[in-house]
Amino acid sequence: MKRTCSAETVIDAPAEAIWAVVCDVTRVGEWSGECRGCSWVGGVRAPIPGARFRGANRRSWLRWTRLSEIITVNEPVQLNWRTIPSGPYPDSVEWQIDLAPENGSTRVRESFTVLTMPRLMEWLLWAVVPAHRDRTHDLESDLKRLKNLAEHSRVTALFLGTLNNAAFAALAAGRRGRPRAGRPGRGRADRAPGPVRVEAHL
Repeated sequence: MKRTCSAETVIDAPAEAIWAVVCDVTRVGEWSGECRGCSWVGGVRAPIPGARFRGANRRSWLRWTRLSEIITVNEPVQLNWRTIPSGPYPDSVEWQIDLAPENGSTRVRESFTVLTMPRLMEWLLWAVVPAHRDRTHDLESDLKRLKNLAEHSRVTALFLGTLNNAAFAALAAGRRGRPRAGRPGRGRADRAPGPVRVEAHL
């Protein structure tokens, strides 16, 4: 059984838009193949170190929940958390998502490392949940769903729309006061482009 796995992809969206999805644990079910939903536990309901949340998981006919705790938050480039040993689950797995801006897009890496797992539990997982022998494919599928979600999110559209409008405003300011080509000496400024309309669908 592989005790560490990782996968990465490039998403055509700014890191801030992707961060808005991954840091909200209540949205994990939108892009994770195994975790179908999470909810905050306790009084803290924000992605800060020490905050806890519980995830509801499903794999084929199996159903289970796990309590997790956030370890590191470095907005908007890294989120790190671990499952907490409790009850029938004595293991602990550390998960991490890294975001790195790259040529206008963002390279996203999802990874995990098994910190502790009794041999008996490892053997049971090997026998009962074959997909857990190597979860690289699971992580690749997670990132495909995250890519689709982030590239079509309202946050991404608003962010890019803001950049486009800012770029047009800068262009207009640079051209303001220049005479039009072919009409020297008139001193008429070109009309500044209007705002860009950006449409998005959740």
